[in-house]
Amino acid sequence: MSSAISERELWEHLQSVSAEVDDALAVFHTYEEILRLGSDDAVFRAFNANAMFWNVQKVSLQTTIFVALNRLFETDANALSIHRLLNETLAHPEFFSKDALRRRKINLKIEPGYLDA
Repeated sequence: MSSAISERELWEHLQSVSAEVDDALAVFHTYEEILRLGSDDAVFRAFNANAMFWNVQKVSLQTTIFVALNRLFETDANALSIHRLLNETLAHPEFFSKDALRRRKINLKIEPGYLDA
């Protein structure tokens, strides 16, 4: 992995990792909600009427969570993971300077007078 990346590439990596986190959270909360719903007697009976279906759903969600966590925390340097994102961020502090922020805001057409304040 080359540490020579652009601000745009770092932003794209951040967006990808963020999407992975959002997906993992959605799967986790879906799993938790199914478990919560199952604590109600009527819903529990409905789940038991189609137990195989709900067991497959539960196992599929568990598997998806572990796959997502593996992708997020993969330690291979070429994997787009939290580790890579942090390493790229630490390798490029210049992306977070006041001058870089000013340049990005000017590119967004924010008035220079506002930037000085």
